[in-house]
Amino acid sequence: MSNIITAGNATNNGTSISSDTSGVLELKTGSTPTTAITVDASQNVGIGTSTFNGVKTVVQGAQTGGAPQTSGTTQTYGLLRLKGTTFTSALDFGTNGGNYNWIQATDSANLATNYDLAIQPNGGNLLVGTTSATGKFTVSGNAGASRVAAVMSNTASDAGSGALLVSKFDNVNTTSQVFVAFAVNNNSVGSGQINANGSGSAAFGSYSDSRLKENITELPSQLDNIMALRPVEFDYIESEGGGHQIGFIAQEVQEVYPDLVGERSDGMLTLTDLNKNDARLIKAIQELKAELDATKAEVAALKGA
Repeated sequence: MSNIITAGNATNNGTSISSDTSGVLELKTGSTPTTAITVDASQNVGIGTSTFNGVKTVVQGAQTGGAPQTSGTTQTYGLLRLKGTTFTSALDFGTNGGNYNWIQATDSANLATNYDLAIQPNGGNLLVGTTSATGKFTVSGNAGASRVAAVMSNTASDAGSGALLVSKFDNVNTTSQVFVAFAVNNNSVGSGQINANGSGSAAFGSYSDSRLKENITELPSQLDNIMALRPVEFDYIESEGGGHQIGFIAQEVQEVYPDLVGERSDGMLTLTDLNKNDARLIKAIQELKAELDATKAEVAALKGA
């Protein structure tokens, strides 16, 4: 038995209390009174249930499936809500028919189709902003001018440690070992990868199989283009972190190889596949070309003498 407090209803105009020595307290509500809250002798609290299985507080409801729904500001699905002074500060918890458990930060105007955070049982997939898993951890969102995800360190003097570790179980250090893959067009078209590159080294990899290509032709002469590039040394401005660097000027490269130039969200130009060692090598090629031209001129002069 239990100590029972029953709320007044159509047939019982007053609150009724029945007591015993069990140490268990029940609160019943409704026109046909049913137990809403149970507190047992060990101070376990159950809302909608009196079964605890070692859990201190248990909330059980009838939510069985579907995304959170809204009618005005009324949440019709979540099992538990943590609510502040306004509706927009609410945090809802629920379960979708055993497919995943979800946490939703509620918006009074429109509940998102996807959950803010979902955890799939029996596999442990963690989903942020989506209910479709493409890996153990999936993040989906509209980056706009920002980022979908960021990995940051907040500890000083940590330059020698990685902010992100990508580790593989298989002991393969050839270029067939893929660490990170990239894709576009809603994950339907691959854009390359980062892979192992022998012992102690990693590199960017491109998809280069002949079966992936068509209209293959020889590349035309590039010496004039290489000679037109201008390798430079420079210092970054303070807002970009400062520091001395070697490389190229994007606007100048754009006139020669526009396919190497991109643009970041603030309109500043970027360069791809031209690093500081490329600058050194291209400068060396230009020097050798100048020496060869001078040698050719001397030989021509001697032949004409």
